[in-house]
Amino acid sequence: MFSAWMWNLLSLVFAAAGAIIGVCGTLMIANAYYPNGVGSFLWSLAEFLGLAVTFQRRKLYRRLEIAQKLANAEVRESTLMGVGLVFLGFCLQLVAAFCAFFGTLGDSSGK
Repeated sequence: MFSAWMWNLLSLVFAAAGAIIGVCGTLMIANAYYPNGVGSFLWSLAEFLGLAVTFQRRKLYRRLEIAQKLANAEVRESTLMGVGLVFLGFCLQLVAAFCAFFGTLGDSSGK
């Protein structure tokens, strides 16, 4: 029905869409940890990872204490919608895997 390049293109589109939707869902799940917006969350995440990589445990534990206090402000509706988006993202990536498989069938038919 489709050519191999079309299947491969579809797999790329579905995989990218699944990844983007999954990231959005993950941000929705973590809604209690960024009360000042997504940008501040991503900035603090980079700082948190930097502290973890450089083994600055005292500062890292302080960040975890702050995050634990913020976790009480979770918006459950947003968290549940985020879980749904993560699931949808995984489903789209599964569709991408099938498209990539169908794209390889034409190459392996021995023609």
